[in-house]
Amino acid sequence: MEMSIEALMEALAVLQQATALDFSGDVEDAVEMYIAAVTCLDAVAEVLPADLAETVKRNTEAIRRKIDILRRSRWTHEQTTLFPSFTIQFVPVPIPIEDYRVPRSPFSRVFWLMRLLKRSIHQGAFFTPSLYVSREVWMQNGSGASLRFVGAKIKYTSALCSAIEPLQSMKTLGDIEKTEVHLRRFVDIERELRSTLDSEIGRVKDAKQPKKSVWGTLTKKAKSWAHQESNYDVCLTWASRALEEGQLFERWHIYFAQAVKGVSPVPPGIQLILDLLQYIGVQLYSGLCVFLLHDMTMLVERYQCKCQKSVARLLPVESRLESGGASS
Repeated sequence: MEMSIEALMEALAVLQQATALDFSGDVEDAVEMYIAAVTCLDAVAEVLPADLAETVKRNTEAIRRKIDILRRSRWTHEQTTLFPSFTIQFVPVPIPIEDYRVPRSPFSRVFWLMRLLKRSIHQGAFFTPSLYVSREVWMQNGSGASLRFVGAKIKYTSALCSAIEPLQSMKTLGDIEKTEVHLRRFVDIERELRSTLDSEIGRVKDAKQPKKSVWGTLTKKAKSWAHQESNYDVCLTWASRALEEGQLFERWHIYFAQAVKGVSPVPPGIQLILDLLQYIGVQLYSGLCVFLLHDMTMLVERYQCKCQKSVARLLPVESRLESGGASS
């Protein structure tokens, strides 16, 4: 543990040097030092405790975004100096270079995927080493018209955020019974919400109607949802919020897993909470993640088709060979 702390301090020292170079305006050297700091932090994160490693990884992602911003600003400056008499109307955005690492734990992969989806919606992200989905794919004009049941998805994601709010208001996790009650309540609410979503989109026939208590707070918003059927931006806003707030369950899992580390036997109450959190991970994947991935597939295909049509308009309507070339 002492060696990992020393390695972390060395990585932070490199990061401090990179920040100093950045403030001094030395962009090229700052980028190199930032890359060196990211390399050191990635190596340290593998040997740190889970909660501390997660903090390091999140800060490493922020450093990578800083590297992309510096590279982009340097490229823009170089282009401006090359063409001083022209105003640059469009600056190509380079695809960022990301270190693609999938968590080993199936539970952690769900929340890793949720972070990828949120990042893709806001700024673009790699879902596989060869598949980069930019923000423009999600925000393309007319996306809502090509997707179905947008209103039902808005209801599901907004209600999901409402179901997470009581969990966020909990000040301490020491009361095991209270924590268990809140988690079970969320499990039941999410199950009812997804059953209703499946029924509305036709995935499940004759699905049971949810209890009135679940939808009681949503009846006042029903009229406003009616005209949002094609407004996919609203759906993405709620989905992005749900993806962010859903990270709460991974933090809780890390907390309780650390609490029982080295304890034998594991207290039954904590083990039950860990099992509930595992089940919630399955729920979030099969509900929120699956419908967003399905929408993403449709939008990527539509975006590619639009790009192909745009390129085709730049080509000649009819390609003809010259007479000399044809005779030969």
